Amino acid sequence: MNDNVPRMLRKLTPRPAPAALRGQVLDAVERELNRRKKPRWERMFERSVAASLLIAVGLACWRTRADEQWKARVYGPRPVPSSIAEVAQAVASVTDQETGRWVREQLSAAMSSRRDDVKSRLETYQRILDELQTLPSS
Repeated sequence: MNDNVPRMLRKLTPRPAPAALRGQVLDAVERELNRRKKPRWERMFERSVAASLLIAVGLACWRTRADEQWKARVYGPRPVPSSIAEVAQAVASVTDQETGRWVREQLSAAMSSRRDDVKSRLETYQRILDELQTLPSS
């Protein structure tokens, strides 16, 4: 490029933009944004995909809960894990049988409360699904 061109451009003074140009540009941007709105069918498709994913997660959680209930009916209550039994036995050998039994019950309850946490998450998913069903489709 010729070195004279930048030198000549530096000598020029810029002219301000016409006053109406800002309004014209903003109107053109607004028209473009309005034109790019997604069609109704596309928005409904997106919502149905999101709802399908939530339903799939909810069904998977429901199936897990149903399996746990079925196993409890068929096999009976879950056995006490060996680690809990060992701790309870160690406590009972140092103190007495009643304290060992109490420790086993407390540790088992703590373990089952973790499973209850899963149940609360399932209830949250169910509430979300219920809310999605009540949303008005636009």
